[in-house]
Amino acid sequence: MKALSLKQPWAELVLRGRKTIELRKWNTNFRGVFYVHASGNIDEEMMQKYGFNELPRQSIIGKVNLVDVKIYNNEEEFLKDSDKHLASSMEWGKYGFILENAEKVEPFECKGQLGFFDVGVSMSDRLIKATDYFEKDRKFNLKPAFEFFDVARQDYEVSKLLYENGYYSSSIFHLQQCIEKALKSYLLAFGIITESELKDINHKTPKGFLKLVNDQAIEKIFKLFTELMGSDQIKNLIEQYLENPSYWANLSYDEIIAICSLGKGYTQVVDDMKVLDKQNLSKVENHLKNKYKKDIKLVDQKESIQNFGYSTGKLLMLSFITFVHWNSTKYPDEAIKPSNYNKDFPIVKAFNDIAKETESVLNSLSEMYDYLKNNNSKV
Repeated sequence: MKALSLKQPWAELVLRGRKTIELRKWNTNFRGVFYVHASGNIDEEMMQKYGFNELPRQSIIGKVNLVDVKIYNNEEEFLKDSDKHLASSMEWGKYGFILENAEKVEPFECKGQLGFFDVGVSMSDRLIKATDYFEKDRKFNLKPAFEFFDVARQDYEVSKLLYENGYYSSSIFHLQQCIEKALKSYLLAFGIITESELKDINHKTPKGFLKLVNDQAIEKIFKLFTELMGSDQIKNLIEQYLENPSYWANLSYDEIIAICSLGKGYTQVVDDMKVLDKQNLSKVENHLKNKYKKDIKLVDQKESIQNFGYSTGKLLMLSFITFVHWNSTKYPDEAIKPSNYNKDFPIVKAFNDIAKETESVLNSLSEMYDYLKNNNSKV
């Protein structure tokens, strides 16, 4: 069954019927009963306000039915429901999960995750389900993928040379081109898109991730790894930010650095979830051996698999940082002009950090592509 984590005292207030709308900054298509998980964090101020001294934490403590989602379009609409969501500002989120029939259950310990997550399904079973991604009829477009990747590598090296010589606008352009081609290479290699679909993405690289999360075969992968952030949330964020490119064009240096730092705890989270421990990977190896009638070694590939998953998220972040600059770095009739790209311009100032993350992604993709070449198979 699905679960959703709430801080205390909000989890307790939901189960007491005091809070009947849960606010989030992301929407969901999920409807139905889910477990209420009390997270390890608490809101001290609200604990005092509602008269609580101690409440259960890091546990499943009840369940409730999500019947609908209400979208608040303005502050006036939002405040009309303040007695239901118990919030004073839309900063808490504009999506109101309407809850009914809350009831308590005997608490049991459970580690929380972001977004809706599954409770009671073994990690090895979830990994095995995720291998359905490797469908026998899936076309892995390796030849064009490798060609795009080679050009991405060249763009990366050119970008560094231009930066070192003070040609900043051209440097950022080639950095953007590197990330764009790396993403297209990724999508081609794993059969997410065909060559004819490349034009649908064009230079708006985050659109490639919409292709990714909408791909039915890869959805099982998201159900495994993006319990950290549900696929519905990812879709909403991508669509939201694609509609507002000026936000990305005007990122400050600190914001760019913060985005580059996102996900650095990913490998630790995956370790904590024991997603890739030896026992789980061994079970998946046996499953794939039966499915494809050949030995597929995964246990020794743990670090590469983990880095590859990490790089997928990193590629999304790099795409958002750079995609708006493909045009303004070239043409002086844009709102941001090539002449704006001096050494103090935020994305130029953050070049070394972005380049470091880009090189990490390229190295991870290279490892995975070497594996695909050497195995000469769909997996």
